Amino acid sequence: MSDTKHTQGEWKADISLTYGSKPRIGTDDKLICCVGNGENPVIAQDEWVANARLIAAAPDLLDSLQHLSNIYEQIWVQMSDGEMAIVRGAWEVADAAIAKATGGAA
Repeated sequence: MSDTKHTQGEWKADISLTYGSKPRIGTDDKLICCVGNGENPVIAQDEWVANARLIAAAPDLLDSLQHLSNIYEQIWVQMSDGEMAIVRGAWEVADAAIAKATGGAA
């Protein structure tokens, strides 16, 4: 999308954890963040890895939700009232997630 403000490109999680490093998320040419909890041992290393994977998937998840939201806007008029009621709740959650990710209003 042209109004996208986050780092462009495929986000990847480097979870090699060599030499005591923490998982890193970035594109081929940019470091986005490192995942860890400082020196606090409360969060286990496998949780760091899971968090890194989730962060790396964020742009793809956002794109998917935005695509589904656009489809919903196009086809909702073709749904019965019962179908709309079932789907509406899921789309409200998706729209809230999009707003959270983009800094927009839900």
